[in-house]
Amino acid sequence: MKICAISADKQFLKIGESFEDSRWYTVTDTVKETTGTLVRNDIVEVEADKKDDGKLYLTKIKKIGSAPVLPKSPGTSKYTCDKCGKALKDDTYSSCYACNQKEKNSPENLDREAIKQATIRRQAIGHMTSRALISLQGQIEVNNIASIAETLYKKFRSLVEDK
Repeated sequence: MKICAISADKQFLKIGESFEDSRWYTVTDTVKETTGTLVRNDIVEVEADKKDDGKLYLTKIKKIGSAPVLPKSPGTSKYTCDKCGKALKDDTYSSCYACNQKEKNSPENLDREAIKQATIRRQAIGHMTSRALISLQGQIEVNNIASIAETLYKKFRSLVEDK
C-alpha cells in the first residue's frame, strides 16, 4: 500500500492503492517514531485495529520502499482551454482567463459593444418620444402627429448625443 497523504499535524495518514481508494489511519504512540520519517508515495505494510468509534488505528507500520513521484505537467488536466490548451480546474468555463480577456478586448468585440450602445441609445430616444407624445395627447392635432414625432425625436437625439 502507498501513503497518499499526511495530515499537517502528522497524526493521520491516508493509505491505499490510489488517493480515491485510500482510507485515513490514526497514528498511535507505538508507531509515532516510524511515521515521522515517512513521506508521500512511500510504500508501506500496515497493521491496524478498528475501534468502536469506527476509526482505524495504526499498530504496526513498515516502510518497504518509495514510489517514484511523477511531476504533474500543466497539460495533464482533462479540462483544457479551447483556445490555447492551458489546463483548467473544472468544466465551468471553456477558456482560460487570459483568453477571455483577449477576446473581450478584441477590436471586433469593441465594435459590437459600440453597436449595442447605439441601439440602446436609439431605443431610449424612441421611448422618450413616445412618452412625450402620450403627454401631448389632446393638445396636438392628429393630422400633424408624424411631423411632431419627428421633431421630438430629433430634439431628444440632439440632447442625448451632445452629452
